[in-house]
Amino acid sequence: METFAYNPDATLYYFAFDRSTGYVYVSNGASSGAFADASWDTYEVAMTERGTSSGIYELAKSSGLDADGYYDIVIYEQAGGSPAITDQPVGAGTLGTPPSSVTLSAGDIEDIVDGIVGGGVATLANQTIILARVNAARVVYSGPVSSTLSATIIQGDDYLDADGEALSWTIEDYTGPSVTSSTAALKVMTYADYIAEGGTVALSVTATAAMVGDDLVLKADLTAAQTAALEASPPDDKWNYVYQVIVTLSNGHVITPARATGAMTVQKRIG
Repeated sequence: METFAYNPDATLYYFAFDRSTGYVYVSNGASSGAFADASWDTYEVAMTERGTSSGIYELAKSSGLDADGYYDIVIYEQAGGSPAITDQPVGAGTLGTPPSSVTLSAGDIEDIVDGIVGGGVATLANQTIILARVNAARVVYSGPVSSTLSATIIQGDDYLDADGEALSWTIEDYTGPSVTSSTAALKVMTYADYIAEGGTVALSVTATAAMVGDDLVLKADLTAAQTAALEASPPDDKWNYVYQVIVTLSNGHVITPARATGAMTVQKRIG
């Protein structure tokens, strides 16, 4: 994301959140750290409108940001003479180049082992099991959910299993923990709240998690009233929510099967 389209002659700025630490960048270049309301006016990075009243704003990476860093950004419209916590978010995206690899510590690997193979140390045998399961996993999506895990919702539409339109994820040859007597929920949060690690869940609905043969099938219905209550994204191709499907097992443990987390775009209905 290098440019952003918005109303002409606006005063825009963005906050940058480091994906590796979750910290927010301090625009004076001094440091980065945990987000705090009281420090709002130290985070903004001003955006410049190209030309005259073009409505096209540049998302330049500030000199204080790591040249190789990858950042989540939230864009705000400044209403007064200086940035303020009452300014409204008008967009979100990413800035920088995604990392080509991820380094896991021994502790990270042991946490993964605990979740996938039932505990124990990160032995070569256990790591082999993990890799085999990850490489073998195949997830099939249906309804408004795409193969990239993104979902596109029309404001005011029903997405019901009875119509074959429910949000659905099928994890083929599932080998995770038993979902017998489990409960599940689809939770949706605005993207700005999600990366700022605050705010409230915009929508939470009951989902289902059930085995169909060897496959785990997750489903969630959305009613017209529920989708109508979600805010549409301007413009329609910019996603504005994040969703997760969370399963609580019969033993009380909580999992997110196949990392069922993705972006959600809510589009306006015509007419």
